[in-house]
Amino acid sequence: MNGYISWFRKSITAVVCIVFVLYMCSCGGKQEAVDIFNDTSHIPSASELPLPQTTQNGDDLQLHMNLPEISTLHPLVEVTEDVANIFSLIFDPAIKINEDSSYSANVIERWEISEDELEYTFYIRKNVAFHDASLGTVDADDLLYCLEFIINEQTAAMHKYADGIESYEKIDDLTFKVRTTEKKRNLLFLFSFYVIPKDYYISEANITTSLSVGTGAYIMQSYTANEKMVLIRNDAWWKTQPIYQMLELTPVDEKEIALGSSVFEKYELLFTEKATAGNLGISGKINVNRIRTPFLSCLIPNVYNNVMDDENFRKAIAYGIDRNDLISSAMMGLGEATLTPLNDNFWAISQTAYVASVHDDRMARELLQQAGYLTDEDGWQYKINADGTRNYLTIRLLYTASSKCYDTNRAVAQEIKQDLEKIGIKVNLIRKEAEEYLNDLQEGNFQIALCQFYIYQDQNIQFLFEESYNYGNFYDSSLNEILKNCREAVSQQAIQEAYTKLQNELQEKMPIIGLYYEEHCLLSDASIDIPLKLSFSKLYQNINEWKKKE
Repeated sequence: MNGYISWFRKSITAVVCIVFVLYMCSCGGKQEAVDIFNDTSHIPSASELPLPQTTQNGDDLQLHMNLPEISTLHPLVEVTEDVANIFSLIFDPAIKINEDSSYSANVIERWEISEDELEYTFYIRKNVAFHDASLGTVDADDLLYCLEFIINEQTAAMHKYADGIESYEKIDDLTFKVRTTEKKRNLLFLFSFYVIPKDYYISEANITTSLSVGTGAYIMQSYTANEKMVLIRNDAWWKTQPIYQMLELTPVDEKEIALGSSVFEKYELLFTEKATAGNLGISGKINVNRIRTPFLSCLIPNVYNNVMDDENFRKAIAYGIDRNDLISSAMMGLGEATLTPLNDNFWAISQTAYVASVHDDRMARELLQQAGYLTDEDGWQYKINADGTRNYLTIRLLYTASSKCYDTNRAVAQEIKQDLEKIGIKVNLIRKEAEEYLNDLQEGNFQIALCQFYIYQDQNIQFLFEESYNYGNFYDSSLNEILKNCREAVSQQAIQEAYTKLQNELQEKMPIIGLYYEEHCLLSDASIDIPLKLSFSKLYQNINEWKKKE
């Protein structure tokens, strides 16, 4: 089920949803795809690992972080992005989802898929201990408790992936099976849930406020709502331990996160969604670590319009926009360019499937010529009317204002207008209030519209072409077949083939013109070396690989 998401964007909703433009605050290199089905367990069983050392270099290191407002401490329900980030310190996911959306073995150390691709057998890593030693180690009962909670609770963060599960059963203490009613590419995303002890969570009277218990890198030592949280390193963690012995979290007013603020003298880590955060990288003092979010900004052409129904014209618009300049000017540098709704870092898409998403005026003008347009002496595009007069090309771009003090949507729309006028397309900007804007989208009363969508990490974009959200009225049987293949592909090869075909189809027909994925920031003291790209809502899942610069 799809649903709307608030423009304060303080909630990571449990449904695939469109994000309208009531608030909006370059593209990194493509990573090599991870082999997600063969040899998934590169980490030895916890029973084979050397015991953690009682002392190590950095034992006395501490980090001070900003504490978000927390409505619940239950790790399986939907929470805000900044709370989810904190959970990534305390809990281990059953299966780890990497920044490029590939899978890695974790508490579940390996899995097998049946020949009919409907049954999954999961094997749990031995001796993964809970923070509370009295609760023992993770077993099948714990993971099946998590699974049942997610299936039965619509508020669960992973509930959206639980449809189609036919049955599940425990095989032994470290093995269980799950059977689905249909082939499901994204089933493994369901198993990125955080592992919790059944005995603790099923019996605790007020689990939303009780101290969290997981298996992760840090133990919650104390918590006072809206005042302070203290996390101490889990010396019995089954992975290589982080160098930071204690983390202290206290609230920070977003207004304090500003250039020259003394807040940077008190905190080594500050997570923020502020649009100006990209400018806070003070040389030698602060590092700005960017996090690609699921918030996609794009243009939706209404193909019922006799101008927008030409795919060459839609492609001309796509290549006429300088995304890097748009991100720099309108987004203050916080965005990752994309030509289609699929993000360029998704592991399943072959690099050869991408057409360069940089702006290309020459290509755009050639595409306009193929769409039947002529260029006048001043560079404007036109067609000849029946009476011999010139019909100059003008398009209407619909948008609505952002709700915050900085109107990002207006800035983005103006940048698009400037870019398209450089290739001879005149643009009239049509600003509507949110309710009227939404009504125009739903009624098809627009030519081309600036829109925002929440695209889940599994890159399932089928909802964009279904009735509720297909504002552009783009219906195409071959695209629908490819989307079906993407949904049902299970093997690594099948997933790669399906998504490579989808990317090619999107670039060829351009039913949706991608602009950028919004970015948020983790501001870190320059003494902290963060070697890997950070994942949305899971900022600290690789904190054990962070180092202190000498």
